[in-house]
Amino acid sequence: MRFLISLSGVLALLAGMPACAQDTTAASPVAAHVEKNGETVTLESEFTVAVSREVAWQVLTDFDHMTSYIPNLSSSKILERTETTMKVEQKGVVPLGIFHTSYDSIRQMELKPMTEIRAHSVGGDSGPLSSVSTLSEKNGQTVVSYHAEWTPTSKLVGSLGTGTARDQLLHQFTAMEQEMLRRAHKAKADAASDAAATH
Repeated sequence: MRFLISLSGVLALLAGMPACAQDTTAASPVAAHVEKNGETVTLESEFTVAVSREVAWQVLTDFDHMTSYIPNLSSSKILERTETTMKVEQKGVVPLGIFHTSYDSIRQMELKPMTEIRAHSVGGDSGPLSSVSTLSEKNGQTVVSYHAEWTPTSKLVGSLGTGTARDQLLHQFTAMEQEMLRRAHKAKADAASDAAATH
């Protein structure tokens, strides 16, 4: 049985949290909503995080290293790349109680740097999916918003509850949010270390 809830995208939806603890006071809770209308599943998520849009963009588009911060993602690689497009293949599993489901996703991305990522499926085994991720600034923080329309290939997969899909959506974007905070913290620490070394 195979199952894909997203991304990003950005991106495969996977259970679990990053292994390292982060400063969650700099992040808002991730909001997620999933709705099924006939055979189509609509997925939406949004969060606000105290990092620059540059850092948020790096995390959302770092597909070659995404297995290091998205749990249960076994493979993620960029197949083709131009200045404004990417073709990305991802493979992984989604735990469902004592069972798990695997997926294989190939998506074509259209990039508007620091602002928008549009994606649509061009291969894999999970059914047609189109998504858009946007980045905006609010009070010195970055707001990440995600919207996707997905038509599962498998009727069995499509019959799964929206609560399961929502949980996976929350896990994925929480992991991304924490990676954004980790990178921002590391950049500040490195800058402070470099400044101290020059004195």
